[in-house]
Amino acid sequence: MKIKKLVDKLFQLMKFMCTKMPRRWHFGTNKFQVFNQFIFNKSDLKYINNMALPIILNNLLAMLMDFCIQAMVGRLTLNNFAEVSVINTTIYSITGVLGMVSMAFNILGSRYRGKEDETGLRQSFLVNLFIDFVLGILLFMISILIGKMVLSELYGFRGAILDETSIYLNIYVPSIGLNLILFTFGAYFKIINKTKYTFYANLVVTAVNILMNYILVFGKFGFPRMNMNGAAVAVILSLTLNLIIYLFLIKCNTIFRAKYDNVFNIFKDTVKITIPLMGQEVLESTIVIIFINSVLSHIGMKEVSIYNLLFLLISLAYMPMYGYAQTSLTIVSKLFGTENKDKVKVIPKVSTKLSLIFYIAISGFVVIFNKQILNIITNNNYLITGSMGYLIIALLSSTLNIPATIYKYCLQGIGDEKWVFLSSILINIINIGLIYIFGIKINMKLNGVYLGLMINYLILTVVFSIRYKDKTLCK
Repeated sequence: MKIKKLVDKLFQLMKFMCTKMPRRWHFGTNKFQVFNQFIFNKSDLKYINNMALPIILNNLLAMLMDFCIQAMVGRLTLNNFAEVSVINTTIYSITGVLGMVSMAFNILGSRYRGKEDETGLRQSFLVNLFIDFVLGILLFMISILIGKMVLSELYGFRGAILDETSIYLNIYVPSIGLNLILFTFGAYFKIINKTKYTFYANLVVTAVNILMNYILVFGKFGFPRMNMNGAAVAVILSLTLNLIIYLFLIKCNTIFRAKYDNVFNIFKDTVKITIPLMGQEVLESTIVIIFINSVLSHIGMKEVSIYNLLFLLISLAYMPMYGYAQTSLTIVSKLFGTENKDKVKVIPKVSTKLSLIFYIAISGFVVIFNKQILNIITNNNYLITGSMGYLIIALLSSTLNIPATIYKYCLQGIGDEKWVFLSSILINIINIGLIYIFGIKINMKLNGVYLGLMINYLILTVVFSIRYKDKTLCK
């Protein structure tokens, strides 16, 4: 109960930051009253924050859990740390791409919810669970059959290292299927506006995961020392616990009683939405990042390290943005096509403003305590000094990605995901060319990379916001 009270107080504090504080900035003049009206609307804030704040806290928990796992594995051998990092990064990428199936359910399920079609929502939920289960089993079988060969050919592992990593991989691969199922449950809680449930569940699971990692990795309390395999076992156990908690919270005896008369059409709709979403994820999380790292490697390895170090800090500042983006997608999917036209237009604006407030606050904290924060990540003074020189431009260039991301999610929520994917391909091709020209040809180096990214985010923001305005005016 004490933890629940503490979490509730944290929610209240975050809401206070987003609502109450700016309303005190009036000083008896009309200027600040106009400013307040431009920034905030109490009903919109409550509507959005009730869903978004738990998502943001979930993201923080995920980062904390990953950091703790890395810290524990980092106390094993250098080979163990490298092996775990390589496999985890690969698994995360696969999970991220396949996780677009749950995003498709988020869109479809929200539309059913908006139409008050509970049967359609349940059917869509069950179809997604089936897809998640099949994908999880399929990937586990692939890992058992050819996982060792893939590790050998793709990463060049040999001998004892190959044997170690193949065992770790086979233990860890089921996390893909479990995570996909949990993503679908999480999307369902977003749709019914019960995101607090996911936070409470993840709070328990994070604590259990960290404890199990400590016990199994180092062999504490009479358990055998499993080293890096202990980290994999701990993840699987904690994800299973998470699933059990979700099943309890969702009252599965009710949700699994849905009829099965429309599942084939729902399956087709899910696949239709999922394909461009997966393409978008591959484009942004793989292709563009690979190219940027390629350009940076031609500039110098110092620049590669600086960019990736600053990317970690920017990712921290982006956490609220992703929470509000996911919330916006869910809400506009519910409301699009209904009589709440004005609300559909307002949601991305409010979410962008709230995301910017958090981003500016976190960025300010990072700028003030930059050296201390960088010292937590690395003890390389040469790298820290170099990163401090690029910190401001990195944070400024990334600001424009906030409205671009919010409007992208909103466009996907109203069924324009194919257009978003195709336009993103074209714009990112231009972006790749600009980064190459600025970074290498004009020899602006890392400044050129950030300038190219800034232009890219600006174009995406303008194009996506205009498209969203046109699409919502048509309804």
